[in-house]
Amino acid sequence: MNFVQRGRIYLIGQFEDCYAKFKDGKLLLGNKRLERCYYFQDGKIIAGSLWDKRNQSCALLDSERPFVLPYGEFENLLIHCETEDANGLSSSSLGITVKMENDFATQIYHVEIFPDMPFVSTRFSVLRKTSHETEKSEKYDLIECVKLPTIHYNIKVMELFDKDDFCDTLIRIVEDSPYPNRYAGYRGDIFVVEPTGESQAVLIAKDSPVGTSHLNRPVHDLAVTSGEFEVYGSGVDFSNLPVNEEVEYYGVTVGIGDKEKLVTEYRRLLSLRKKGEGRLFVMANTWGDNNCEKALCEEFLKAELDAAADIGADVVQIDDGWEKGIITDPNRYMEHIFEGFHRASSEYWTVDLKRFPHGLEPIVEHAKKCGVRLGLWFSPDSYGDFENWETDVKILKDFQKKFGIRYFKLDAVMLRSKTGDRNFSAMVEELSQSGACLQLDVTAGDRFGYHYKVQYGVLFIENRYTDNDTYFPYRTLRNLWMLSQVIPSRFLQFEIANPRRNVERYGDDPFAPNRYDMDYLFASVMVANPLLWCELSHLEKVDAETLRKIICVWRSHSQALYQADVTPIGESPNGKSHTGFWACNGSDGYFVFLRENNDEAEYEYKIPTLAGKKLQIETLASNGESGIEQLGGAQNKIAVHFAKCNQYVFAKYKVVDPC
Repeated sequence: MNFVQRGRIYLIGQFEDCYAKFKDGKLLLGNKRLERCYYFQDGKIIAGSLWDKRNQSCALLDSERPFVLPYGEFENLLIHCETEDANGLSSSSLGITVKMENDFATQIYHVEIFPDMPFVSTRFSVLRKTSHETEKSEKYDLIECVKLPTIHYNIKVMELFDKDDFCDTLIRIVEDSPYPNRYAGYRGDIFVVEPTGESQAVLIAKDSPVGTSHLNRPVHDLAVTSGEFEVYGSGVDFSNLPVNEEVEYYGVTVGIGDKEKLVTEYRRLLSLRKKGEGRLFVMANTWGDNNCEKALCEEFLKAELDAAADIGADVVQIDDGWEKGIITDPNRYMEHIFEGFHRASSEYWTVDLKRFPHGLEPIVEHAKKCGVRLGLWFSPDSYGDFENWETDVKILKDFQKKFGIRYFKLDAVMLRSKTGDRNFSAMVEELSQSGACLQLDVTAGDRFGYHYKVQYGVLFIENRYTDNDTYFPYRTLRNLWMLSQVIPSRFLQFEIANPRRNVERYGDDPFAPNRYDMDYLFASVMVANPLLWCELSHLEKVDAETLRKIICVWRSHSQALYQADVTPIGESPNGKSHTGFWACNGSDGYFVFLRENNDEAEYEYKIPTLAGKKLQIETLASNGESGIEQLGGAQNKIAVHFAKCNQYVFAKYKVVDPC
């Protein structure tokens, strides 16, 4: 710290409107929206105040509690600043790294800030230098501390859930008004704090897997006392830190803004963290018909590619069963292991020549003729905390090099420690840098989830089947609608199963898949990456033709939909609602209006953000007669007339002038 002359301010670095300054042990970080300070004094680090530049007000006060470092107070301080973009996978931001050292450990504090965004993201990491032990203590698990200038506020707690093979509500939102000057503890992932009577709010989001996949999860993620908000959950086992190996904590994002817009801005922040493919894509995967690996052969996959080309799908993904494995009995195939592959057989991930006597070459050539890309299912070896990750990377890179395959669904991942987190991160990083497009399954096991390390791939959300009555289209729509409140919909992949299979199993259920048109099912997930979760060559002709038509329309707008900020509108889907999505791209955008199984032919959607603006609205596609009228008003009501139940209207709008 001796490099600082007292009383002088040093500009450490800047990028666009972002800057980092240092003065008398105080680090100042900011942009045009906010400024946050941190104190590095007397060997301690303390989170300081946050200034809201738009409202010229102090949104957060200096915290009174320093972070407790596991190996004691630091003696030396080194600050480094640079522009970061996750090695080309995210938009550019200003990154500040503070390295604090003593004889026992190096503690690193990293801060990230994006231009014109009202958020600051932080995370710790620690590198143990010696065999000197430290006890396991909750005090080390504190990862953020903020203090409001009031003790009167409401808290909106958003808790997300993965492992949806076992649950079907993926986000729960509750509100609370804590007792002033008393302790309150909450479990959750995103917290919106609204001071009483104020239009501004504070958002606190853990940059970690969701609670059900969180390593070493604390009793409470957020602890509140008298306006002091402490965030816990580093994910680190401090009693078992390795020597000379940097261990990264989970992080935290803190933001300020209009309470009506702050969650929308958080979605924008997540979007900045992932560049992705640049447009939405349609993938087909035959696993959804529940024949598993039994149908896989060259003839079948060529038929699937022909059907995909006709329908307009971008990718056909070959799921589990293409690999040789170690189980030779076809009746026991699904008993195969889910880790320890390389210990079981060095040929585990070679092509099964019993199913594919000519290898994948004829299928790859047929895909090229059809203009359809191929994808593969793959299970990274979780054994030994992914100790064989480099071998797994080599296997998939070989498929990229030899066959041009770059779409890989990564399944059966089991993250058990920070070492596993680091090794799996290294794997997906190297694959992403090689041009692979990853589909990360979150249906079971402890995995990254929705808003942790989001720069990698898209998320495969659900396994739903008509064979066991778990596929109900309105529930798939509901999960997309709920998640898209806080997660960019382009991060997600949602399924469309063949609704004509297993009709008898559903009987007279009013929400049975067979009651929906095929284009309605597509429209219900078109703001995500639609997954045709079925054998395309076995679709009924009318369904295949209906799909072809809607995909043809949608494809012309898939890039714009990818770039848009998508907000759920209308009512929460329940099978009988009026619901939908609004995709905003500045002065233009899209609406997906959906009438579920109800008796109301007309519904007034409220889009208050567009109030005072006259819209020119064009219907692009619908499965029935429809009418759209902008009524205006403070809520900017848009009346939509539907001709039948289970009807969609896909529309494009443009702002033409103020009303």
